[in-house]
Amino acid sequence: MFKAQQWLAALVGLLCLSGGAAAAVSVKSCTFPVPGPGPWLGGDGSTLQITEDTPPGTVLARRGIQVIGSYKADTGYPDDQVQIIGHWTGGGGGALDQYGTMPTNITGIGLRWSYESISGETETLPSSVKAVVLAKKAAEHTGQSRWDSLYLNMYQELIVTGPSPGGQVTGLPGASTQFRLQAVNTRVSDLCNVSADFSSLQTGLNPPPIRNVCQLQTKSVLVDMGQYNIDDFPVLNGAATRPGQDFVLQLSKCAAEAKPKIQFTDASKRDNNSALLSISPEAEGGAAAAQGLALRLSRVGGDNGVITFGPEGGAGTPHFELGSPQSGMVEMKLHADYIRTGTIRPGPANGKAEFLISYP
Repeated sequence: MFKAQQWLAALVGLLCLSGGAAAAVSVKSCTFPVPGPGPWLGGDGSTLQITEDTPPGTVLARRGIQVIGSYKADTGYPDDQVQIIGHWTGGGGGALDQYGTMPTNITGIGLRWSYESISGETETLPSSVKAVVLAKKAAEHTGQSRWDSLYLNMYQELIVTGPSPGGQVTGLPGASTQFRLQAVNTRVSDLCNVSADFSSLQTGLNPPPIRNVCQLQTKSVLVDMGQYNIDDFPVLNGAATRPGQDFVLQLSKCAAEAKPKIQFTDASKRDNNSALLSISPEAEGGAAAAQGLALRLSRVGGDNGVITFGPEGGAGTPHFELGSPQSGMVEMKLHADYIRTGTIRPGPANGKAEFLISYP
C-alpha cells in the first residue's frame, strides 16, 4: 500500500508536467497597410490661430492615427514576437528640434510624431540611425483561417517653434519616416518583415490654415452722439454744423506677424453698399425714429477716408487695413457725424454698424 501511493503521486506529478508544456508559435505571414488619419483637432474648426500669447512649444492642432499590423501564426519554432518599429530617417535641417519636431513648409511651424509607448507613456518618435520598437506582443496561434493584430496609437501635432508668417501647411521638405511590421525571434523572420509608406500622411497633412491674429479689445462700442436741432443741418447732403464724435476700435494681443483687416456692415440695412450708415427704424421709448438723416464714419489720422459699407463677407465689401501691431496692439481711430439726406423729422437717430475682422 505504501509503494502504490508513492507511484501514484509520481505519476500525477508527471502528468501535470506534461500538461503544462505549450507549443511554440511562429508567424507565417503579415500585412501592414497605410492607416487613415483622424480629423485635426484644434483652433476654431476653420483656422489655427497664433496670438501674442502663443509661446513656442504650443500645440496648435493634433490628430490621431491608429496603426494596425495583422499577422497569421501557427505552430512553429522558436516563438516569435510581433513588433512595429519606426523612426525619422531624414529631415529638413537634420535632427529634431527641442520640441521634437521637423520643420514644415511654413517657417516657425514644426510637425511632431508621437506614440503611446509600451509603458503607457506618450513619447516622441525619435530621429535615429536605427528604428526603435514602438509596440510589441508575443505572437498568438491563429491557424490559417484568421488574423490577429498588433495596434499602435500615434499622433501628429503641429507645433509653434518660433515667429511664423502663417499659411497652409502642406508638407515637410526633405523629411521622411520609416515604419515596419516584423516578426522576431533570434532574428527578423523572412515571413513577416513588411514596411509601410507613410509619406502620404506627411505630404497630405491638410490641416486648417494658420493665421496670425489679434484679440478684440472691445466687442461693442457705444458712441454718444448727443442732441441736435434741425437748424444744425442747413445743407442737403451736408454734415451738421456741430462737430461729431471720435472713437477707437482696438485689437490687442496681436501676433507680431498679424495683418488684420476690417469691413463694416450696416446692421439695419445689410445690403447697404454706400458710405452712409442708415438710421435704425425701430422706435425708442415710444418715439418714432428720425428721418432725413444718416451717419457717416471716417478714419482719423494718416489714413483719412470715409468708410464704405457692404454685406458681411461680401466679395465687393471694402476691407480696411489696420496696419502692423505695435507692442501687440493695433487700433482704428474713427469719427462719426450726421449727414442730412432729406426732409428732417425729429426723433431718435441711432445707427448700428457691425464690423468683421479678417486675416490673410
